[in-house]
Amino acid sequence: MVLPGFRVALVRARSPDISPREPLCVVVHEHMDERSLSGGTRIDEISDEARACGILPGTTIASAKAKCSDLRVRVLRPRESTRALEGLAEMLLAFGALTSPLVDRDTVLVDVTGCAHLHGGDDALLSAITGAVTRAGFSCRSVLASGPEIAWALAHAGTRSRVVEADDTMHALGELPVDVLRFEPSTLSYFHKLGVSTVAQLRALPRSSLTARSDNRNLVSHVRAILDGVDDTPMTRFRPEEVLEERVEIEYGIDQHEALFFVLRPLCDRLGARLRGRAALAARLEVVLELDRAFTVALRPRRVTLALACPIRKSSEIFSVLRTRFEREPPFVASVVAVTVRAPELVNEDTRTRHLFEPESRAEVALPKLASELSALLGENALGTLVVVDDWRLEHRSKLMAFENRGAQRSDSRRSLSPISSVSSCPEPVRLAVSPAFCSPKQDTHLARFEYIAWWREHREAFDWKLAWSGDAMAFVEVDASGRARIRGYLD
Repeated sequence: MVLPGFRVALVRARSPDISPREPLCVVVHEHMDERSLSGGTRIDEISDEARACGILPGTTIASAKAKCSDLRVRVLRPRESTRALEGLAEMLLAFGALTSPLVDRDTVLVDVTGCAHLHGGDDALLSAITGAVTRAGFSCRSVLASGPEIAWALAHAGTRSRVVEADDTMHALGELPVDVLRFEPSTLSYFHKLGVSTVAQLRALPRSSLTARSDNRNLVSHVRAILDGVDDTPMTRFRPEEVLEERVEIEYGIDQHEALFFVLRPLCDRLGARLRGRAALAARLEVVLELDRAFTVALRPRRVTLALACPIRKSSEIFSVLRTRFEREPPFVASVVAVTVRAPELVNEDTRTRHLFEPESRAEVALPKLASELSALLGENALGTLVVVDDWRLEHRSKLMAFENRGAQRSDSRRSLSPISSVSSCPEPVRLAVSPAFCSPKQDTHLARFEYIAWWREHREAFDWKLAWSGDAMAFVEVDASGRARIRGYLD
């Protein structure tokens, strides 16, 4: 999967002031910013709109501005593009067991061996991969072929996504320019002087000439294998980080909530795609806003933590939760120069098999998003569901229980309570005393004595209950820790 215009898409995703139709060029540098750019700085990547104006990569900014006065110039850190490409590699783990990001070629390799039948065939699998990358905000060309280097060569030199069968590999490679074989510049120049411009023409030459022209023996053996249509190049396994995190740095800063939502949207899209690749749900979200310290050095990053009532994964749900949380926030005290969204607490996704003819409950689909938005708005402890609990007091039999976080272990035992079917297994009063009266029952009048522990209470107090005759009814007498007794109800 080759990503043309990869860095341009990253810059557009973080710049609400640049319209999609404006010509844009990107300078990749670790220490420069837009204020330190000069007219002699070379451009690394350009948008299609800038290319239509006659601007090419490698041109100086002064020359590009002379051709297009409306050209926008932005600086991108190399680590930002590396982090974004690794995020795509993690997202594509949903389609193959092995992925490998190639930062120097803006490419992600995915080993989809034995996975095509899960999506309905090779064409459907390729469409699913292309659609996932497009939803993440990037354009791509994907090729499914019999080896990683063959697939990269066909995608790099091609113009569209396609599936290349093993029988058509030799023919498809023969039409490609020799540049895709990644020879040294001197070797490529030599072949062009000979009039060898395609792989088919190079294949017709004696193989010994390749050894004579190239000093890299490993590259020569690799090129020979590709010329024969056999690609056994090993892939380096990508291992994602333990904590999911998406970050973007903003050159000029933002000070409005709408601009923040514009930046959060692509971050949530990429975070949701990576959650899908891990087959996981986010049980907790964290947003870090780094403020501009140009005027006040004492400013610290603003950290917002959201404990979700129900774990979520979809990017739209994550964005709705964050938008609900920040809509009621006061204005920023300073410009935001960097935004980080991370999911520090994950739970495994429910992978139970669904029945084809059993409809899915709408509540199961809509409840996680609604509960997460309300918990972000009202607070973690202000949201729950009304359930029946084990209590002999009628007014306490319904209780607001917190939503269970699937897979997340809570230290507070009260969070793990679940509703029960039977209300109580102990003798229960029929009539309750409106105002419990203190009494001094005789020790020989009680018929039964048992200990009843109120386990739903915070301090876990234990009470002794005595059943005493009072006329034609049996009285429930409560004896507390101090020895005082009072009548709480009657059983006729």
